Amino acid sequence: IDRGGEWLEGQFCKDDPCPPGACCLPDESCEVLRKQECTDRQGQWYEGKACNEIECPLCNGREAIKRPKCKTWRGKVKKVTVKVIRGTPGEEYTATLDTGQIMKKSASQRGKVKFKFTRDDAPECGSNGVTVCDKHRDFDCDC
Repeated sequence: IDRGGEWLEGQFCKDDPCPPGACCLPDESCEVLRKQECTDRQGQWYEGKACNEIECPLCNGREAIKRPKCKTWRGKVKKVTVKVIRGTPGEEYTATLDTGQIMKKSASQRGKVKFKFTRDDAPECGSNGVTVCDKHRDFDCDC
């Protein structure tokens, strides 16, 4: 009986549900694909994301997020600094906090990017996280 599914040799749906996600392809287009199909096409995959939730161009895959630093004063977060290393020089990167704040910056000639979330862009005290490319890093702003 054909029910519109996709046969995956040697895989069980209950063990590997193969969720789709946005895939930035080498031509800077985006398609919603499964992780393996995205990888096979040399794309950068974003689990659970739709194409309208991310921005291509493709990240180089070597980027790393250093531990974010919080500056607090009188029980409020005044600034969160997020540093990315090993980026592509001149490439624009987007940092998205779990609380929804978004910032774009271009990488320096050394491939470094520094995002500073301040004032209204700073998150509340407590647990948070940041995503750049397909990398995610949790952090805590203790107040």
